Amino acid sequence: MTDHVIIGSGINALVAAALLSRKGRKVVVLEREDRLGGCMMTAEATLPGFYHDVMAATFVLFLTSPAYGELAGDLAQHGFELCHTTHPTAVLRPNGRATTLSMDRAANIAQFNALAAGDGDQHGRDVGAIEADAEFLFSLLGGELWRWRTARLMLSQIRKRGLNGLKTWFGEALRPARAWLEPAYQSPDIQALWAPWVLHTGLTPESTYSGQMGKVIALAGSKVARARRSPPSARSLNPTAVNCAQARMWQRSSLRTARPVACALRMARRSGPAQCWPRSRLHNSMGGC
Repeated sequence: MTDHVIIGSGINALVAAALLSRKGRKVVVLEREDRLGGCMMTAEATLPGFYHDVMAATFVLFLTSPAYGELAGDLAQHGFELCHTTHPTAVLRPNGRATTLSMDRAANIAQFNALAAGDGDQHGRDVGAIEADAEFLFSLLGGELWRWRTARLMLSQIRKRGLNGLKTWFGEALRPARAWLEPAYQSPDIQALWAPWVLHTGLTPESTYSGQMGKVIALAGSKVARARRSPPSARSLNPTAVNCAQARMWQRSSLRTARPVACALRMARRSGPAQCWPRSRLHNSMGGC
């Protein structure tokens, strides 16, 4: 008997399935593609033997989430590892100029001041402000709006900042990235270094709150999952990560005559199996979905 059915196997679906399985629930995850992970996809996009994360690449917000706090031990046991680089991001502009970001804050401040007087000092203030507010900010990002926990968090901030102070904080936090970068930084190189990063959070430089998310990336850097020699798919999952019983099923379509599309996925350590089947099976058995 299945307790929960989750459609799609992106990061949110997999986290939900894992958390429910830890509670002993029986979960079925339906996936129409021949691989798991949704936007977490690695491919040989340029040359043979060179693997690239062509969609989701960094997991800063996942690392700060309550879900990672609960699943980190299991993920580490199954081989999940995050690594850092001394230069997490860079920009190469059409005029040939390039700028890099270092994990050394002092080096960034010196480099940015060399590009435009005061830009490095502004970077230090921006990152320092996010650092000072990290506990409050990441509690908001990882919480749910209509919960008593969030209400208590807001009340604690009113006591700390005052009502007007909290309104000022939110007013600043809701600024778009363009409204943050163009007045604050004189160097177009630095503006170009930060502007694309808001796209990784599903926002645009004109979106409300995109400025704050750009600052979060500035503080956290870019953490990436260590590459595997052979990226796993729904047909060949690393056995140390999951216990996968292959179930070969074929889907006929006008575009591809047949392809294997499935596995039954079990989270090894906890009771309450989480299984993964293609959406086509649900479609065939229930007359459409």
